[in-house]
Amino acid sequence: MSIVKQITKELKKNIDPTYNVQQFFKQPIPAHGVRTPIIRKVAKDFYPKEKSKQEIFNLAEELCKTNNNEEKVIAFEWIYKQKKNFEKSDFKFFEHILKKYINNWGLCDTFAPSTLNEMISKFPELIPKTQKWTKSKNKYVRRAACVVHLKDFSGRKPNQSKLEEIFHVCNILKFDKEDIVQKGYGWLLKNTSKTYPKQVYQYILKNKDMPRTALRYALEYYPKDQRQKAMK
Repeated sequence: MSIVKQITKELKKNIDPTYNVQQFFKQPIPAHGVRTPIIRKVAKDFYPKEKSKQEIFNLAEELCKTNNNEEKVIAFEWIYKQKKNFEKSDFKFFEHILKKYINNWGLCDTFAPSTLNEMISKFPELIPKTQKWTKSKNKYVRRAACVVHLKDFSGRKPNQSKLEEIFHVCNILKFDKEDIVQKGYGWLLKNTSKTYPKQVYQYILKNKDMPRTALRYALEYYPKDQRQKAMK
């Protein structure tokens, strides 16, 4: 039995009838119904340490091809475990995974802030490629253009050029009609405000015509009086 089939078999043994994963999504999600801690344990237990990076990437895609949410999460964890071995040429494969297999916001937020962020941190010259995602017809790819930057201000030194990149992405997606994209760049602004509260607030005031969904997310860390001023 292949390792992918073994994993699916193990996941099915751990289905929790009381766990309704659909509650987190507006659209139907192909999923077994396994809770996250169990998924992570299965990912760890079945991780093929003896395999090469390319072999693991190949297995990851096989897991994605099952189209089940749990197998995809395991695939993304396996890919990220290879982060020390990431090469610039791997970006093409990662972009392929993003565009072909990510079909909900949860998978997007699992893959982009980890694997894809690792790539643009290691190879900043790839950032223009992620900016092109803002023009994609795929709403999850557009969301990835935002959340790929989420870790840029989480425990790292302030970086003015990163701030400008983030504002650039937000400008492009400002009037996106999809709420998951609005929430994506609103979340990005909120996260960035922890490091650059003044600059982000000034940006919000200049762009307060953004959808209310994005605006509420972006303002979450500000005092009540500043939130009220921006929401007027």
